[in-house]
Amino acid sequence: MSSLMLRSVSKESVVIRASTRKRRIIETADLFPGSLDPAFKDLKTNKKNVARPETKFQIYEQVVDATIIEMVNSFTKDASLLCVTEEQIICFTEDHPKGLTRDNGILFLLQDDDENFFIVCLEIVLAAMQIGLKLTPFEICDDLFDCRLPVRFAFPKNN
Repeated sequence: MSSLMLRSVSKESVVIRASTRKRRIIETADLFPGSLDPAFKDLKTNKKNVARPETKFQIYEQVVDATIIEMVNSFTKDASLLCVTEEQIICFTEDHPKGLTRDNGILFLLQDDDENFFIVCLEIVLAAMQIGLKLTPFEICDDLFDCRLPVRFAFPKNN
């Protein structure tokens, strides 16, 4: 998969260990000392928290001014291929707490609950080792992001 709005930041994949489906984001608040969106408690995204094998992810960076919706849709017409489970987000954060973005950077992941898609925003402040997690319904992600301060996405490789 490729996109004119996103470019891979590395030829190498980021590997996330196998997940067991036992952990939920809301139960790992200590992993996100910057902030943890209470929406994770209310949403039913954990029902798709199935065990997953070790998964390779590719990190992409924005190269043109665009909204999240435009960037994701430019990458694939089937957003479900890009979705991750709650435990994969936990493993991703535990295994790669830095080095995925610049200081004060933002990394987006995609999640779903069978009916809706959500953008998971991992906000990273490396100097303070603060990581925050925010959940936003995909359909309202229409803010324009400036490519001079590019955001990044982590998508599972499906091949």
